[in-house]
Amino acid sequence: MAKSKITMNTKPLPIESNNYMSVLDFVKLHDSFVSQKLVEGLSQRTLQDYKKHMDYFKKWLEAEQRLSGSRWLDKVLFNEYSAHMIMNNYAPNTINIRLRTIKTYLNWLRSEEYLKEDLASKVKYVRVPKDTIKPLSTTEIRRMLNAVDKSNYAGFRDYSLMIMILDNGIRINEAVNLKLDDVDLKRKVITVRSQTAKTRCERFLPISKKTVGLLQQLVSVASDNNEEYLFLSSLGGKIDTLVAIKNFRKYAKKAGLSKKCTPHVWRHTFAVNAVKANMDVFTLQRILGHASLSTTRLYIQLDDEFISAKHSEAGVLDRFI
Repeated sequence: MAKSKITMNTKPLPIESNNYMSVLDFVKLHDSFVSQKLVEGLSQRTLQDYKKHMDYFKKWLEAEQRLSGSRWLDKVLFNEYSAHMIMNNYAPNTINIRLRTIKTYLNWLRSEEYLKEDLASKVKYVRVPKDTIKPLSTTEIRRMLNAVDKSNYAGFRDYSLMIMILDNGIRINEAVNLKLDDVDLKRKVITVRSQTAKTRCERFLPISKKTVGLLQQLVSVASDNNEEYLFLSSLGGKIDTLVAIKNFRKYAKKAGLSKKCTPHVWRHTFAVNAVKANMDVFTLQRILGHASLSTTRLYIQLDDEFISAKHSEAGVLDRFI
C-alpha cells in the first residue's frame, strides 16, 4: 500500500463562540487530528484508515450537499450517514469500523476543546449478527491448497502464506510485513513487531516443522535477491496486503468455492481447529494477539457434529443413571 503524504496543520482553526462546530470545520480539522496521532506513534495503516474513512464521509457530505460552514455538527448527521450505509447494504462490520474512526475523532475534538458536546457517545453502532464467520472445512482447505500452482515463486509464496496462517493464525497484514530478521528457523518462531501488530504489542508465534521448511526456501530467495521482507511481490519488495487478499479470493474461485475464503476466514479456521485439538483459550488468545478473551470467543465457531461428539464424550448423564 502506497504511503500518502501526511501534513502537519500548525494553525488550528478557530472555534465558534457558541461551542458548536460546522461540518466544514469538522472536515478541515481532521488533518490536525491525523498529525497528532502520527506524533503519538500510531501505525501507518491506522493513519491511512482514519484518512480513508474521512474521505468516505466527506464524499457523502458532498453528495448530500451538507459540506457547509453554516451546517452545524449534530448526532442527526451521523445517524443519517449510518442510515445511508445500511440502505446501501454495507456490511454491519464495515459500518461500525467507519463509525469507530469518526467516534475516535470526535473524542479527540472534545479532548482538545474544539468541541464542547460529547457527540461521540451519541454515535451508535449498528447491531452485528454474532457468529457470522464460519471456518472452512478440511475439504475446503485442501481444495484451495490444491488450486495453487507451487511451480512458480508467486504460487509458492501464496501457498506458504496459507500454511502459516493455518499454522498460527497470523493476520495477513502482519504476515506480509515480516522481515527476514523476524524469522528464527532454528527456534521455530517468528516475531510480529509492535510496529506492524494490530494491537501495537510485539508477540512471538510458533511455527511447525512443515512451515519451517517452506519459510526456509522463502528466506533463501529473499537473501539471494538482497530483499528485506519474507513475502515478496514478483516485482521486488514486499507483497501488498490487498494483493495477498485478492489472491486468496482467486484460489477460492479456482477451487470452485462460493463462500468467503479470505485470509481472515483462514485465521478463524486456525482458531477453531486449535480448540478442537485441545489448545486452551488463554494460549489461543496470546497466539491470536487479542486484548480480551471476548474477542477470542468470537473466533471459536464449533460445528454441531463436534459439539455432539464432545457431549457424548463427557457422558454427564452416565454418572447418575
